[in-house]
Amino acid sequence: MTVAELKQEVILKQKVSLEDFFVLLAFVTKKSKTFLFAHEELLLSKEQYTLLQDLLKRRALHEPVSYLTGIKEFFGRNFLVTPDTLIPRPETELLVEEALAQVKNTDLSYTFIDIGTGSGAIILTLAQELTSIGKAAQYLALDISSEALQVAQKNQNAFGDTQVQFLQSDLLVSVPETYWHNNLIFLANLPYVPEEQYQNAMPDVTLYEPALALVSGSDGLDHYRRLISELAFQKLESFTLYLEIDPSQTTVLQELLRDTFANGKLEVIKDFQNHDRIIRLIQ
Repeated sequence: MTVAELKQEVILKQKVSLEDFFVLLAFVTKKSKTFLFAHEELLLSKEQYTLLQDLLKRRALHEPVSYLTGIKEFFGRNFLVTPDTLIPRPETELLVEEALAQVKNTDLSYTFIDIGTGSGAIILTLAQELTSIGKAAQYLALDISSEALQVAQKNQNAFGDTQVQFLQSDLLVSVPETYWHNNLIFLANLPYVPEEQYQNAMPDVTLYEPALALVSGSDGLDHYRRLISELAFQKLESFTLYLEIDPSQTTVLQELLRDTFANGKLEVIKDFQNHDRIIRLIQ
């Protein structure tokens, strides 16, 4: 069948979006979506057609496209993802952008600690971006899941990165003493989904993405409360903390951070949909 015939079939069945269809078609044919849009007369081989049909059936059952292809683009780079890792969201790119803006024009030497690294998208992107402008830094990535860390290290190998140290740790518990110094920047995209909200989420999420990387108690803040407590215990003179949040959690987290770090400067950063998405604390 040609691309045009397959597209018409997808439109008629209405089980898979055209966007997902073209992503999967590009994966199967190893052609860009731009090429496929312009060459709908392209005839698929029998093997390509069989593989595409299998992927479309799985997508119709809500399996995420990124798990079907094993790839998710983040900050212009392709990252390996598996069901052991959360699929990086576009909103999380804001976390990287803000951290880059903070450090790229300074002479200070920073250490970045990525808490709950998952696929490694945040920390590896930071390392790649700062290296490209000649900015030296130290990088540590933490995750409680050994399976997620294996995926992150595969991404590290794919980028030829040798800077990031990956470490299995429940939040900050296993961070070596040598890392506790000034000019630390903590980046946390931890689980922040309330249990009830998770139960009502789309099947793409509840059936396939790891609950370990999403759910955090009845109000979605169990992990952040623990993290803030562990950070306060270290009594650091200066540091920066970035938290990715749900907009509904802004007030509660601001109050908790003000109570814990009385001298800290708080800022709420909105995403491209004008929703509260990042809380930054500079101590």
